[in-house]
Amino acid sequence: MRSHEQTVHTQFDPHAEAYLHSAVHSAGPDLQHARTLLGQCPGTLPRALDVGCGAGHLAFAIAAHVGRVVALDPSANMRAAVTRGAAARGLEADGSFVLQTGLFWLVKAGRP
Repeated sequence: MRSHEQTVHTQFDPHAEAYLHSAVHSAGPDLQHARTLLGQCPGTLPRALDVGCGAGHLAFAIAAHVGRVVALDPSANMRAAVTRGAAARGLEADGSFVLQTGLFWLVKAGRP
């Protein structure tokens, strides 16, 4: 029986770059909905947590509305894709897999 880590590596790592450049994943209605919701908040929220971020499209979409987005994914190649995608968009990303402690104002886990 394969471990969850092996499954993630097999299923997602080889396709991380495709996810990063996917028109479907980078322009879904969920991203616009998140921007709209956050745009209604007074000021900038301090932090958001995106669990299972994939190539980071939600994190990129909400970055202008949040002081810091912590984007987590078990796939090393997806985390690397997030780092590359952030750099291409002029956003900072450290590429680490360290969960910061503290209060998060927005938490997303999985797709709706």
